[in-house]
Amino acid sequence: MEWLIGLFVVWLISQMSGSSSSTTKSSEAKKEKTANKERNDDLELEQMKRAIERARKLKELQTLDHLPAPETSVLEELTQDASCTPIIPRGDVVVPTGDKVAHGIRAEDWSRGGDYQAHRGECSNTGSSISTQFRGGVDLEKEKNDSVVPHFKVFGLNSLWHITHRDNLINIFDRGILSNSRAYSDLRPVDISNHEVQRRRDRADPFYNRAIHDYAPLYVNPRNPMLYVKKDLQHELCILEVSLSVLDEVEFLFTDGNAASRDTEFYKDVKDLAFIPWDVIRADYWNDYADGKRKRCAEVLVFPLVAPRYIIRVHCLSMETLRIAKGLGCDAVVSKNIFF
Repeated sequence: MEWLIGLFVVWLISQMSGSSSSTTKSSEAKKEKTANKERNDDLELEQMKRAIERARKLKELQTLDHLPAPETSVLEELTQDASCTPIIPRGDVVVPTGDKVAHGIRAEDWSRGGDYQAHRGECSNTGSSISTQFRGGVDLEKEKNDSVVPHFKVFGLNSLWHITHRDNLINIFDRGILSNSRAYSDLRPVDISNHEVQRRRDRADPFYNRAIHDYAPLYVNPRNPMLYVKKDLQHELCILEVSLSVLDEVEFLFTDGNAASRDTEFYKDVKDLAFIPWDVIRADYWNDYADGKRKRCAEVLVFPLVAPRYIIRVHCLSMETLRIAKGLGCDAVVSKNIFF
């Protein structure tokens, strides 16, 4: 009889233990469900706040005449280019024509949609934003239906820019614009960077967790503090103009300032282009704005590289640099207005 009572006690304890375990699991499941709901609510709230801030920024840019008034206030619904002045410094663009130099092409002329270029010794207005067969035979005029290019053009941005030494051109037109990591592992480029600033680019981006050095860096406006501190070296420098079409073929991020700065925010959604400080980007002098030095260096970071076919032309300051670029078969021009 005692052994039956013992078995009953064991069974009863096991039942109570199972019930307690089940209750604990149920409680944990409820807590997890509540936590997930709170996280989703926080995410929705954050998205709502960002949408409101985005709309505020767009309205502010329109009010300050830094952005043409779009047909709709929501950037993601924009599917057609806006007629606006491209971001390019004022001044003369000097285009070599044989042994002579042709002057008088004003940066303001770009606002009419003309793309002035030096091609086979001729200077012509093509009448479209991108209309040349570039290296590799890719027609960059044709944009995909899901292209990100129109979103950038809404803000008057028709090209991106990369600053480099003329001795790097031969490798760039062979391999493309590489990331810092890849360039220094595969090649020996002429380095024009600030080493202290470069050390701060070892940190990871907030979206893909890649080192900033793993991206090919492009500027929104090349006439910036980085170029200014190299003004004594400008006669040896080149500014590569890059087609926005590259962004349809790669992963990319963009920033509201120098990517090396801790104060800089990173973005990957084109809906957030309103957060680029367009007032500072378009200003004659970045020192007129708070934190203007950092903001003027806003970047587009491309992964893994910019293929050579997306390089539209090479802008030079000196005739010697121009001759070197032309000797490599590049579409090159002297553009004194971009330099200091």
